[in-house]
Amino acid sequence: MSAPHDSVRSDDSTGALVRQGLLVVVGCLVLGVLGGLLWYQLWNPAQGVVVASPGCAPAEQCWTPTPPETGRAGDFSGTALYTLVALGAGLVAGLVASLAARRSELVTLGALLLGTAVAGVVMARVGVWLGPADPEALAASAEVGTRLPDDLQVVGVSPYVVMPFGGLLALVLVYFIVPREWPARSR
Repeated sequence: MSAPHDSVRSDDSTGALVRQGLLVVVGCLVLGVLGGLLWYQLWNPAQGVVVASPGCAPAEQCWTPTPPETGRAGDFSGTALYTLVALGAGLVAGLVASLAARRSELVTLGALLLGTAVAGVVMARVGVWLGPADPEALAASAEVGTRLPDDLQVVGVSPYVVMPFGGLLALVLVYFIVPREWPARSR
């Protein structure tokens, strides 16, 4: 007859759970970097030109998109594309984490939410870092008539919730659809 402490599996130890959580967070961060690269590669910047105008504060020159309506459309397209890439990355993170890290669902849930939240910010920072500089700042020292691309940015705070939402959605679907012992372990 085995002692009660023998029935506790060694893979349920605190160290294994910490490693599981860290692997989920690190995996999410890798997806954040890759998502930022993909976001930058897929984005097509609006073009604009440096103009001289007394209405350009604080400088006498400013950047204006050409045609003018492409400026707002460019802001929207960058944020919309960020949202789509972040949703896909979140779904991948949730799917992989829920299937690979089955020791503790609560540890996986917490690590996934933390990892995807930070990864969403990392994704934005990588894309902005790779993208063109702010044309408004460049216009102050550029020649009038110089063509400059718009900068890549995320407008607003709500897009940063998309990656954690995608991760949570995939996690919940897998936990409700796939049995806990999938794939079956050989005993």
